[in-house]
Amino acid sequence: MLNKYFAQFGVFCILLSVDKAMVSYFDRQSAMMFIRGKPICFGYKIWMLCGNDGYPYYMSIYQGKDE
Repeated sequence: MLNKYFAQFGVFCILLSVDKAMVSYFDRQSAMMFIRGKPICFGYKIWMLCGNDGYPYYMSIYQGKDE
């Protein structure tokens, strides 16, 4: 639902980038990641499609490797 609003109100840029972001979270959830040695050790890993101005057009929460 959030991605629909990002696409609706954003002006698409020519230059796009795909990157991951960690959002810190300390409660117990199944999709939470632990990465040792990083500034944010516990949290959600989110893959984002952003424009060159930093506006997010699409976000997807990483839920682990497909089996």
